[in-house]
Amino acid sequence: MNEHQFMELEYIYWSLICLGVAVLYYILWPKPSARQVRTVWQRIIFRYFHALVWIFLAFSCFLKAFFVHPILMLLSDLLLLLGLVTYLIFIFTFLHEKRKMMRKH
Repeated sequence: MNEHQFMELEYIYWSLICLGVAVLYYILWPKPSARQVRTVWQRIIFRYFHALVWIFLAFSCFLKAFFVHPILMLLSDLLLLLGLVTYLIFIFTFLHEKRKMMRKH
C-alpha cells in the first residue's frame, strides 16, 4: 500500500465514490411525515448535512490523491474532522427528532 491508497484503492476512486454517495444522499434524505414540524435549522440539517459529509470526504480524498504538500495534507485532515463534526450534528439532530416523536406516542 502506498501513500495514495486507502484499503488498497487509490484515493481518486474513493473521491469518486464519496461524490456518488453525496449525490445519492442529496436525492434521498429524511423527509418529515405530515405530522412533523421542523425548525428551519432542522430542515437545513436534514436536507444538506449528510450529503455535505460526503462532499468533505470526497475533497479530502482528492487532496490526498494528487498532493503531498504538508499544508494540503493538513487541509485534507481538517476536511475529515469537519466531516465528522457535520455528521455528528446530523446524527444528534436525527436522534433528537426520533426521541421527540417517541415521547408523543
